[in-house]
Amino acid sequence: NEESIFRTKQAEHESRSAKAESGCEVLEPLITSLEKREGDARTAVPRIEQEISEAESQLSQLDSSSFSDEKIKEQIAEEQQQAESLSQRYGSDIVDLNASRKQTQMWKSLVTMFEAKIAIANKETGLEDEHPLGD
Repeated sequence: NEESIFRTKQAEHESRSAKAESGCEVLEPLITSLEKREGDARTAVPRIEQEISEAESQLSQLDSSSFSDEKIKEQIAEEQQQAESLSQRYGSDIVDLNASRKQTQMWKSLVTMFEAKIAIANKETGLEDEHPLGD
């Protein structure tokens, strides 16, 4: 009778041991995967912290920039008025078509640059499309 109990206990032990071994085999790839993800996360954290620091620095520069949206819009309007004034004043005197094209392109580039700066400032402050140019 004791031998029967011993065999039963031994069979139960072997069954549990096999289940534990099987469970370990399933867990090993998961553990390896988690360890890899942990390593990736540890290397990503300093990079992300650096990116956050750079973004905060850029935001601080935008906030402390001497160019507010209104100042930029005023400057664009002044430059456009000056361009129109020059065009009216010297329009009939401009003979060189290439010089005229270059001047026009320069003004368009300047307007595009200021519009982009306004868009960036609006995006950073969450004021996108609140006051689109031309309104």
